[in-house]
Amino acid sequence: MPDTFEDSVSTQFSEILDKTSKVYSTSVRVYYSGGIVSDSNLVQKNNGTINEKKGELKTKMKKIIIIISTFLGVILGVYFLVDRPMVLNTHIKEIVNNYDVNELVFNPIDDVSFSLGKNKAFLFLDKNDLEKLPKGMKKAKMLECKDDKLLNELKESFNFRKTDGDMSTCESKLLIYEGGDLVFKASIVLTDNIIGFQSSLSGWVEATNEKKLKSVFLKFEPSNDLLIKL
Repeated sequence: MPDTFEDSVSTQFSEILDKTSKVYSTSVRVYYSGGIVSDSNLVQKNNGTINEKKGELKTKMKKIIIIISTFLGVILGVYFLVDRPMVLNTHIKEIVNNYDVNELVFNPIDDVSFSLGKNKAFLFLDKNDLEKLPKGMKKAKMLECKDDKLLNELKESFNFRKTDGDMSTCESKLLIYEGGDLVFKASIVLTDNIIGFQSSLSGWVEATNEKKLKSVFLKFEPSNDLLIKL
């Protein structure tokens, strides 16, 4: 029964010896009366046999190495072969603050402070939008910025004008975090000719300073994260 009896002494020795070593044991209890007696004579009285067992240390180590190598191979395969980052969509559809129906121009992150740490912004780009990005902008599924100085530049130029219209083909997303908390999320269009975002609250709005805003987005870098929540 497993875990009821310990392994025999010969088995225990074989597990700590390599395969070039041998362990001999008997299949029956042996009575030694003294003098010179061969192994076969010792076990003959009880019809026993002499068992030979090779060391198993290298074999076990080899199995362990194979298991570890396989595990690492799977992890590396996921990291390099999977279309990174893997995106997990959350229930949060959008977040747009500071919107006033009476104001023509507004800045949805005007009251955000990028001085608390854990600040970042993500641009999740739809594959159909990659070829339309401004010239010089890095083409990747996910671009990110974690530099507070650059995030403050984004904040200063993040002013948008209402258009009283809607954009039906917004598939890319912009997410902005303050101190680890999501404070802005909306669909975005980012090209050489136009920068704007779409939300159910504001409708389609366009940037008032496209040149400055574009210069900030050009400094975003491809994300190395394996999993990102949108």
